[in-house]
Amino acid sequence: MKSKSQKRLLFITLIGSITTIGSTVVSCSNFLSKHNNSQSFKNIPTISNSLNKINNQNINNNSNQISHTSSNSYKNKTNNTNNQNINISNSSIFVNNQTNTLNNKDFTNFYPTKDFEEFIPKTLTEEQIKQIILNNSLSLNHFSHPKFKINSSFVFLEGKDKKAQLKLIDLETNKEIKENVRWYQRTKYPDDVLKPGQTNESSQLELKDDGTIISKNHTNDNAQVSQIWAEYKGYLYSTFVEVLSENNAKSVDEENQARQEAKKIIKENNWQNLPVLEQITKAYEWVTTNIKYDWNLENLFSNQSAYSGLVLKNTVCTGYAKAFKMIMDELNIPSRIITGTARFGNLTGRGSRHAWNMVEIDGKWYHVDPTSDRVEKNQKQEYRFFLLHDDDYDDNTLFFRNDKEKLGSRFRNLKIDKFVETKEDVLALIDKEFQKNKKLTSLEVNVNPKNFKEVNKAFEERNIKLKEGQSFKDFGRVGWANYKKIVYYFDTNNAKEIKEADVELSKHNESSESMGEYAIKIKSKTNINENLPDLQPKNFIIKNAFVNKVKKVDDGYVLILDHFNNFGDVKIKIESIKRQGFNFKLTNNTFEFNVKQHDKPSAILQTTSDHGVILTNVNAGMEYRSNYDQWKDITSDNFKIDDIKPGSFSIRWKNTNNKFSSDIQTFEIIKPSIISNEIKVYSDMITGVNNMMEYRLKEDQNWIPIKANKLVKLKKGIYQIRIKPNQTNLPSEIQEVNVINDMN
Repeated sequence: MKSKSQKRLLFITLIGSITTIGSTVVSCSNFLSKHNNSQSFKNIPTISNSLNKINNQNINNNSNQISHTSSNSYKNKTNNTNNQNINISNSSIFVNNQTNTLNNKDFTNFYPTKDFEEFIPKTLTEEQIKQIILNNSLSLNHFSHPKFKINSSFVFLEGKDKKAQLKLIDLETNKEIKENVRWYQRTKYPDDVLKPGQTNESSQLELKDDGTIISKNHTNDNAQVSQIWAEYKGYLYSTFVEVLSENNAKSVDEENQARQEAKKIIKENNWQNLPVLEQITKAYEWVTTNIKYDWNLENLFSNQSAYSGLVLKNTVCTGYAKAFKMIMDELNIPSRIITGTARFGNLTGRGSRHAWNMVEIDGKWYHVDPTSDRVEKNQKQEYRFFLLHDDDYDDNTLFFRNDKEKLGSRFRNLKIDKFVETKEDVLALIDKEFQKNKKLTSLEVNVNPKNFKEVNKAFEERNIKLKEGQSFKDFGRVGWANYKKIVYYFDTNNAKEIKEADVELSKHNESSESMGEYAIKIKSKTNINENLPDLQPKNFIIKNAFVNKVKKVDDGYVLILDHFNNFGDVKIKIESIKRQGFNFKLTNNTFEFNVKQHDKPSAILQTTSDHGVILTNVNAGMEYRSNYDQWKDITSDNFKIDDIKPGSFSIRWKNTNNKFSSDIQTFEIIKPSIISNEIKVYSDMITGVNNMMEYRLKEDQNWIPIKANKLVKLKKGIYQIRIKPNQTNLPSEIQEVNVINDMN
């Protein structure tokens, strides 16, 4: 289900250029909204400024291109010699007062014999203008001329007393028409047409003679969209205006404040320059320690927002989740909000409905629940719900379970001591404990019951025998987690002889490996390779970085490091190497690395077909994905993709030998829709189209750009019409119309 923000974005993209008054003014392509023309004023959900971050650049780019295209389309067509000497009737138009439709004779006279008419002024009375505006059976641009256009096709006024200046623009000169333009406002319930200065009970706007609109205060959260018309020399042009209610305007303002607070928090703490794992950890710590749970039932509906979390710092689970996600959005880290049923006592707050988050690290997803991990009074930070797996929730916690392949394991329960999932985890824990005690008599683990077998495999591999009589003690679940604290007791004969291993450490560049410049070579001063079967990442206790990979080489081992605690010059320390049966003596265990990150891509995306795009200003070494699918390689510039999907489209640099992956560049891919019932067929003519569309006969392969607001003198057949692909917008679904051509 789309959120209100997503629905609003879709509507904005389809309907055309947009003006938002109250915070920003932006513009986008001249697309059409998917709604029935007989219900042209369908309610549109409230805008979310959280979309501005993602889409302002794309919207502005679309606006520039569309303005340029519209102007050139008119010039090119009017200069075409095939369209000269067009004979157009200059008669006024008669609208039947009873049927509210055009007479056939006058209808034919109004339209030219070609699909792009010369602009010849016509005469309409006030009554005729009113009847045309109220006519729901005609296309919105039925009486428009493609030479002119209102400067914004959708205007948002965020609350009362906000102003916007509507202008009729000559697309040939790109100048405003200032004289002889008459402005009108159409309202519903009552269905009426108002001139400047007039009002009725449903009007939410004050309209001025010069096209200025001023919003009125109202409390209808589901208010309908208003329509403004401009008449110029017998042609009419329309735009839509939504005035946000007092509550909705407040919500938009609060969301703006919350986003500014998120930016402020990030800047003050300098998180923008940290690697991803550090950013997630710092943000989680901030949310869990600075935001308090609101137990006041009177605030039940007002504390469900990011504003209540980031600004008021007093909220419930939804506010915690939205606050955390807003920070993730500002840090450009993929995240989600998860909703479900959970009861962790007072940790989840009131009721059983609960909201938390998931975050992505290295292409894998982890749960984080800042509400349940909040720090109250003199408590310490416990990280009980930080970087969890689906399996860490029991069956009584209900939510949509993920594809296991998409879930992360490497950082699962990162801050939980002695948590084990695999045999390798248990082996690493055994190695650490044996170093502390030459005679290992017991081992404490936190383990999901599903993974008991992994513990047993580790014991078998190391030939560790359990104590007869009492082999283990089950202390039950740890808090509300779905893993248990188990203590295993061993036979006292498990003591192992300890061998001394004197090793030398040095910086190294493993040129064949991703991140290979961030490597440490471990070389034994004795021949340990014959004695050690292997060393794994968790055998190394390291400060300020993680061991991504341990590579065995002829004369020792190479450690590939990642997830440093910062970029730039970073000091790391190999504090110890833990391996059962060995005591490692380290020589030179502190190193400094200049940790570098790829610059964020500046790719250019252009849609080309139903599912195709071409990427320019890209290079081999980058990768892309649609929504949250798997990352795929980009192999060259001018890279073509033929399986694009609507939604989020991401590009980034991959990890290379000397640089870590870049921040993600994101595009929003939209698949627009043509207004239902907006396209009309009259004999050999199709109306309701515009220059953002293209058409073809059904049996043809090639699409033909539409340069005007109608297609005329068409031969008989089934025609397909769609909105053209344009920058980040895919072509719309095809609408078919049947031209009978009964006038021949």
